[in-house]
Amino acid sequence: MKPFTTSVSRVGVTHRLRIATALGTTFALLILSGVAAAPAAAQTAPGLGTATSFAILAGSTITNTGSSTINGDLGLSPGSAVTGFPPGVVTGTSYVADTQATAAQGALTTAYQAAASQTPSTPVTADLGGQTLVPGVYASSSSLGLTGTLTLNFEGDPNAVFVFQAGSTLTTASDSHVVLENDPAAPNACNVFWQVGSSATLGAGSTFEGTVLASDSVTAVTGAVVYGRLLASTGAVTLDDNTVTVPTCTSTAPPPPKPAASTQIVTAPSSSSITLGSSVTDVATVSGNAAAGTPMGSVQFYSCGPGATSCTSSSGMALTPPEPLVGGVATSPSFTPGAVGTYCFAAVFNPTGSAYAGVSETGSTLNGECLTVTAAAPPPPPPAASTQIVTAPSSTSITLGSSVTDVATVAGNAAAGTPMGSVQFYSCGPGATSCTSSSGMALTPAEPLVGGVATSPSFTPGAVGTYCFAAVFNPTGSAYAGVSETGSTLNGECLTVTAAAPKPPAPKPPAPKPPAPKPPAPPTVVPATHTGEPWAGSTYWLLVGLTGIAGLGLATNRIYRRRANGRIGS
Repeated sequence: MKPFTTSVSRVGVTHRLRIATALGTTFALLILSGVAAAPAAAQTAPGLGTATSFAILAGSTITNTGSSTINGDLGLSPGSAVTGFPPGVVTGTSYVADTQATAAQGALTTAYQAAASQTPSTPVTADLGGQTLVPGVYASSSSLGLTGTLTLNFEGDPNAVFVFQAGSTLTTASDSHVVLENDPAAPNACNVFWQVGSSATLGAGSTFEGTVLASDSVTAVTGAVVYGRLLASTGAVTLDDNTVTVPTCTSTAPPPPKPAASTQIVTAPSSSSITLGSSVTDVATVSGNAAAGTPMGSVQFYSCGPGATSCTSSSGMALTPPEPLVGGVATSPSFTPGAVGTYCFAAVFNPTGSAYAGVSETGSTLNGECLTVTAAAPPPPPPAASTQIVTAPSSTSITLGSSVTDVATVAGNAAAGTPMGSVQFYSCGPGATSCTSSSGMALTPAEPLVGGVATSPSFTPGAVGTYCFAAVFNPTGSAYAGVSETGSTLNGECLTVTAAAPKPPAPKPPAPKPPAPKPPAPPTVVPATHTGEPWAGSTYWLLVGLTGIAGLGLATNRIYRRRANGRIGS
């Protein structure tokens, strides 16, 4: 066909388009008329390379709680801390901080970038619950969540691919579900990818389909079941009673359908090693087909041993009675092995109703369903020489004339009970820096132990200086050995005796008070008899009063005479 030319004039400008074919002409006309062709779906499955076989892959740590089952490989790089296995079980191979784990992390980085770069994408709401989506690329600039059920319709195409892009987090609610329909590969969860900008959290009791490619970490909450992979680039993967199964990616031999046959029972003994005479239980957890709700029914447990490396219901001894499931978990009757050796458990789940299928667990040393029973070796009795005696004086410094005692405590060989016997104490000094039973003076009598303690007789040193104690324990019976304590200044068994401080002088009595001044003497009456006077023969009283003033004496005399009536007058 010859090329032809058409001219279009717009605002005075002539556009000349040369189109090679009639189809090209039509396409050109569509462009000029403002109609654009819809882009074709471009989603492709990101290649996982060496990470394909990994059900769990983390960068920093892998932590498990409970009886998780990992159906696939487990890898960690560059971290090296993996905890919780057992009781967790890995049916594949564990690669920790080695070349395989490092290579798988490199493949994860490539797959993450391939999933994140796919366009065009269809914007979706933050919560995918209640939606039915067809193959394509779905994106949220921030977080993605799932409450309830998300249905992925493969439209009969075994090669259909779903890619979900979460700008930050992916969070699914408890008891949420991802359901695949119209999938001729039934199911083909290996073609479902979740690229997560930071971290993913899968809710308790949820079922999830697809491979999580997380930039940071992944957490599976209690009882979550994953048909796919949990791959974390830099952070941790945290598990709690989960089942993670790498899907079988093939269009020619699809894996079997999930319903009744998907029921799983995982058992774990309460201890992997006990001593003869101890007891153990087996704990069974039933899961799978979570859309039907919590499984109901009972579990019949069996034990095999000693000398077992595996156990089935036909080879084992039934531990009666069958135990009912409570919240999907049943615990066996207590089992006490009768001999040393290896014992294994088996369990059979008998469901109530048809939502779950009956299923059995074959215990073996490979899946951690066995334990070792060892002889309970009695602890060897402590040697007699382990008996110890420690003494301590009641004071480390006293004054001359004071008394002191020494206190001895006997210990060691505690399995034999409280020690019984007596302690002989000795003292050395003054001027001692150590003391033994041969160099010291015995403080009699020997004192009996009471509750493992004895106190010496009271000891009053006779001089100032340093005194030390020694003690010898004489046991009653053979549970404890006789033992002595050599006192020294190094082990605190000595004391210092100092002179008593002189008594302070008695306080002087207070000075006597000066005597109070005597009152003046009362007048003195002196009888007088004068002769040669007119009144000679009469009796008079002479009153003499003396007063001294500045060296001068004044005498005043009064003469009293007796009156005729016998009264004294003046």
